[in-house]
Amino acid sequence: MAAPAPKCYRDTPLPFPLPPLRSLLPAGAPIDGRVKVRRADALALTRRRVREFGLLVGTSTGANVGAALPSAKKLGPAARVVIILCAWVERYFPIRLFTETPARAS
Repeated sequence: MAAPAPKCYRDTPLPFPLPPLRSLLPAGAPIDGRVKVRRADALALTRRRVREFGLLVGTSTGANVGAALPSAKKLGPAARVVIILCAWVERYFPIRLFTETPARAS
């Protein structure tokens, strides 16, 4: 029997505690801001990474892409926006992320 599906990427428990973001950055490094990404957008962008690029990633990657897209658009074509693909996809196999027919996302 499959494990119960998490409601959202942020509700999925991790097998280890995450340190505060500030502790991972060099002293004095700026944090530019916070970008909110809708759950449906994160899921759609995750499915697109899987379908079009063959990247077996989880919904946190979809959220990262969803946050990076407006930044890239704002910065323009000469800028480079880099994100980290958080890939621990095994925990998503039993849930709808990979079992339902996804809608197309941009």
